[in-house]
Amino acid sequence: MRIAIHLFGVGVSCLLACGGRSVESTYEGAAPDVAGCAWPGGGQCSENRYYLVCKAGGAQQACLSSDPSQCPNAVSGLVCASQCNSSEYGAVCGASSSPPAGCRSAGAPTPGGTLSYCCPCAG
Repeated sequence: MRIAIHLFGVGVSCLLACGGRSVESTYEGAAPDVAGCAWPGGGQCSENRYYLVCKAGGAQQACLSSDPSQCPNAVSGLVCASQCNSSEYGAVCGASSSPPAGCRSAGAPTPGGTLSYCCPCAG
């Protein structure tokens, strides 16, 4: 399994594998409630509780994470902030995938067409 981690800096974007950790939806029905938020799961997008943008100097890293303070396999020294409200979860979708209903954009697309969203928590 993999998670999309987007590294920006010196105009470079890339996707990295995340050491076997998965944030892609593999649930039938609703995903577990993580920090007061459940999401539908089972869609075409990767989803997790937080969509973070982490920065330090000119370096920037964006990711889906279950930890509000850092990305999985984080670059050290970055300070992270969730791009979604407390009543939303993060989703990252490929260019040909549709986001879950009710989502809003959480940033500009990557050069590869990946789009990030904040989506309302389920029930």
